[in-house]
Amino acid sequence: MPPEPFHWAGGSVIGRALILRDKAEGTGKNPGALLAAVAGLPRRLGWRLPR
Repeated sequence: MPPEPFHWAGGSVIGRALILRDKAEGTGKNPGALLAAVAGLPRRLGWRLPR
Protein backbone atom coordinates (compact mmCIF):
# COMPACT_ATOMS: atom_id res chain seq x y z
CA MET A 1 0.00 0.00 0.00
CA PRO A 2 1.46 3.40 -0.95
CA PRO A 3 2.09 5.97 1.83
CA GLU A 4 0.12 8.78 0.15
CA PRO A 5 -3.23 7.98 1.84
CA PHE A 6 -1.54 8.15 5.24
CA HIS A 7 0.13 11.47 4.37
CA TRP A 8 -3.20 12.88 3.22
CA ALA A 9 -5.04 11.67 6.34
CA GLY A 10 -2.33 12.94 8.70
CA GLY A 11 -2.20 16.30 6.94
CA SER A 12 -5.97 16.61 7.09
CA VAL A 13 -6.07 15.86 10.82
CA ILE A 14 -3.28 18.32 11.62
CA GLY A 15 -4.77 21.00 9.36
CA ARG A 16 -8.18 20.67 11.02
CA ALA A 17 -6.56 20.78 14.46
CA LEU A 18 -4.74 24.00 13.54
CA ILE A 19 -8.00 25.60 12.41
CA LEU A 20 -9.90 24.51 15.53
CA ARG A 21 -7.10 25.65 17.85
CA ASP A 22 -6.95 29.08 16.20
CA LYS A 23 -10.73 29.38 16.39
CA ALA A 24 -10.76 28.45 20.10
CA GLU A 25 -7.92 30.83 20.94
CA GLY A 26 -9.61 33.59 18.92
CA THR A 27 -12.72 33.32 21.07
CA GLY A 28 -10.71 33.20 24.29
CA LYS A 29 -11.37 29.51 24.97
CA ASN A 30 -8.88 26.84 25.94
CA PRO A 31 -8.38 24.49 22.95
CA GLY A 32 -7.82 21.43 25.14
CA ALA A 33 -4.77 19.26 25.62
CA LEU A 34 -5.33 16.80 22.78
CA LEU A 35 -6.19 19.47 20.22
CA ALA A 36 -3.19 21.57 21.28
CA ALA A 37 -0.91 18.52 21.06
CA VAL A 38 -2.06 17.59 17.54
CA ALA A 39 -1.89 21.21 16.35
CA GLY A 40 1.60 21.52 17.83
CA LEU A 41 3.02 18.50 15.99
CA PRO A 42 4.41 20.43 13.01
CA ARG A 43 6.36 22.80 15.26
CA ARG A 44 7.72 19.93 17.35
CA LEU A 45 8.81 18.13 14.20
CA GLY A 46 10.57 21.23 12.89
CA TRP A 47 8.17 21.88 10.01
CA ARG A 48 7.55 25.50 9.03
CA LEU A 49 3.97 26.06 7.91
CA PRO A 50 2.67 29.29 6.38
CA ARG A 51 0.14 31.15 8.48
